[in-house]
Amino acid sequence: LLFSKISEAKVIDRYGFRIGGGYSNNITMRKGQFGDIIINIWNYPKLSPCFYFNAEKKLTNFLFIRSEIGYIQKGFIDDYFINLPDGNKLKIEDDKVMLDDLSFNLAFKVEPFAKNYWPYFILGFRGDYLLKNRSAQVKYNETMYQQYKYEVDHINKFTISGLLGVGFKFQDFMYFEFEYNPSIFYNYIDSESFIIDRYIGVSLGINIDGIN
Repeated sequence: LLFSKISEAKVIDRYGFRIGGGYSNNITMRKGQFGDIIINIWNYPKLSPCFYFNAEKKLTNFLFIRSEIGYIQKGFIDDYFINLPDGNKLKIEDDKVMLDDLSFNLAFKVEPFAKNYWPYFILGFRGDYLLKNRSAQVKYNETMYQQYKYEVDHINKFTISGLLGVGFKFQDFMYFEFEYNPSIFYNYIDSESFIIDRYIGVSLGINIDGIN
């Protein structure tokens, strides 16, 4: 009802939601002895969900501005060994490190073709605020081990990244989008290391005002 009243007042021209998923991963970079950058870990991508509410304002016949707020999960999967005090090694497989983010998107949407099933394009920014992080905890001889606790506890709470996408509209109420979400700023762990994250996703969206 609130969205309907706002739409009637022409504050926004479209509103709805989209839901989907994608692959995210994190690359840990470290500074070398001479200040050069060394790739330390390139982790396996993790399948992650996302959900957004959005609103659009028409600027010209082919240009819109779209804002979104929602949830996105990022992270990665890794296999590794933990060195134990008794000299043994504990092998961990498929450790899922999950970062639960409150996400804000602001982007331009370009619709050069006023036809269904033709592509449109998204260009903008994404801001993610970390709500919670999770990773595997392993108990061995009454001691808990967690490989990535230091990293996930020290990364920035708020990060900004780019948002690039292409979508296809089906009638006035449904659309399908591909998106690429690259880091713009380094996510520092400490003065000697930082994380770069990537996200590639797909989603299905509904324009509520377009449903007759």
